[in-house]
Amino acid sequence: MNNALNSMVAWIESLPEGTEVSVAKVLTSSVGEDEARKYLSDTKLMFELDKQFRRMIKQRFVIANSSDCTNGEIGLPFNIPFVICRRKDA
Repeated sequence: MNNALNSMVAWIESLPEGTEVSVAKVLTSSVGEDEARKYLSDTKLMFELDKQFRRMIKQRFVIANSSDCTNGEIGLPFNIPFVICRRKDA
């Protein structure tokens, strides 16, 4: 999982501010579809990957902002899009 997480963090850090992505999209784009399928087919593993990824990006001064979600049915957290914003105090 660490290799996937490191690849995901490197990929997201290369994106411009304001880009909208989801954790699942970051995973697929950073490690490729075949490797991503191993994670995406295991919901428990994806919940853990999502939690660890969000911790890592906060440590690297990137904020995952998904506050634009409405009160409708949203789905699994790793499929919810967020906007990349860099912290001003970093």
